[in-house]
Formats: sequence, structure tokens, C-alpha cells
Amino acid sequence: MQEQDFLIDFMRRMHETHSCLEVMTKMEKWVNEHRKDPNRSRLKRLVPQLGQFFTPLKLVDAFHVSHGDAAEVKHDGRRIHTHLCVCVYVRL
Repeated sequence: MQEQDFLIDFMRRMHETHSCLEVMTKMEKWVNEHRKDPNRSRLKRLVPQLGQFFTPLKLVDAFHVSHGDAAEVKHDGRRIHTHLCVCVYVRL
């Protein structure tokens, strides 16, 4: 689906300024908001091509399952990942 491409690209761009966990946390919150009011959600404003979500996406839980407890550490005020941050992108 074309809508997926726009959402995935948006999430990839978020990694320029956010950690993987921050991306998953915000996206999970925004998806829940979008499910309640798809026409006026923040996510719809950010990704206008977005369609509907019929089920909740537990992105934070998926992140913790895939990354464990040592997902990232901070060093000198900058985020560094203990391993390559491969986020879980759900097939919508």
C-alpha cells in the first residue's frame, strides 16, 4: 500500500532527531490518537496520505522485546546505541 511508504519514510526521518525508543513511543501514542479521530489526528497532519489503523500497534512492547533492557546508553549528552537500532516496522 502506498500509505505505508509515507508512514515508514516519516518514521525513518524521525530517527534523525529521536532515539528508536522515542520514535516507537511517539508513534504508538499518535496511532492510538489517530484510531480515535482519523481526520483530525496529529499523525494525519504529519502524514496526510495516512489511511486507517484497525488495531492498536504495540510498538513500545515490540521495541523492548527486540532490543532487551540494554537498548541504548547516553554518553557525553549524546545518544549512542549499544547495537544497530533496527526498529520494528509493522506491516499495516
